[in-house]
Amino acid sequence: MRRFSTLTVFGGVSWDTVVTVPRFLSGDEKVWARVVGSYPGGMGANVAAAFAALGGQAAVVSAVGRDPAGASSLDTLRRLKVDTSRVFQGPGSTFETLAMIDASGEKAMLLLETPNLAGAGDLSIDEPRAGHDAIHIAPGRFSPAMADMTRWHRKGVHISFDIEPSMLDQGLDYRAHLELATVVFCGDTASRAMSASSSPEQRARDLLRFGPEIAVLTRGRDGAMVAMRDGRLLERPGMAVVPVNTTGAGDVFAGAFLFGLSRMWPVELCLAAANLAAGRCVENYAAQDPAFDLSSIEAMPEFAAHFAKMQESS
Repeated sequence: MRRFSTLTVFGGVSWDTVVTVPRFLSGDEKVWARVVGSYPGGMGANVAAAFAALGGQAAVVSAVGRDPAGASSLDTLRRLKVDTSRVFQGPGSTFETLAMIDASGEKAMLLLETPNLAGAGDLSIDEPRAGHDAIHIAPGRFSPAMADMTRWHRKGVHISFDIEPSMLDQGLDYRAHLELATVVFCGDTASRAMSASSSPEQRARDLLRFGPEIAVLTRGRDGAMVAMRDGRLLERPGMAVVPVNTTGAGDVFAGAFLFGLSRMWPVELCLAAANLAAGRCVENYAAQDPAFDLSSIEAMPEFAAHFAKMQESS
């Protein structure tokens, strides 16, 4: 696994309004909804926030509007010590979502269209350094150019992707992306679009054929599994939690998993930490949780055993 110590995340910074509904709507139906509140979110922001909350050095590359939602989103990231210097602030509106949460805690989201706030030149970064910098990308409007990603890959820079069904629906060339990936994260639905297998274990392994060293398949309440190039398949059951809001859980999972990789933890511990982080996330309405820090993870029995083993060998 390639070493890295900093993480630059390309992805959205959004403002999420959360409402609860008794059930998701069918055609020509009305239901009463309760507005819970509005929270900072976004795929890019959530990953960077989780990585930074655990003590990592993270930056986000994105864009927000010069409006209260953008200002509040950036304030939250800065409090978590995320570098926001590459977040472009434009004259339009910050990207917003409406998250509908049903009685089981599952979500359905409306992504509210906003003007494109930034061009490619606004989102450029310094050339990443192999062995020091890592890049995480939620493919979409804030993605780097394919030529840049290819150059970074050839230099040996750690690159990870989070692939969502909406990206595949929009025609994402996932094969080209996965050729450049060290790690790929995806959920069950996206994995089915990239593999014909009915078995989640085989779908995770199939993703490795495109190039990644590690394929991570997140499965909601069923937990997660990790397929590795050396043939190992790791599984972790879902945590026994009462779900409140699943929005952002996959992003938080990715941020914690990547933090573990940056510390050169065994992949088993990266998976345990990420699973705990995602479980904590679904117990709250807000995905960016400053109360979740490294001590929360180090209290797990696996980590006590790992650190004891490290001390014995030193």
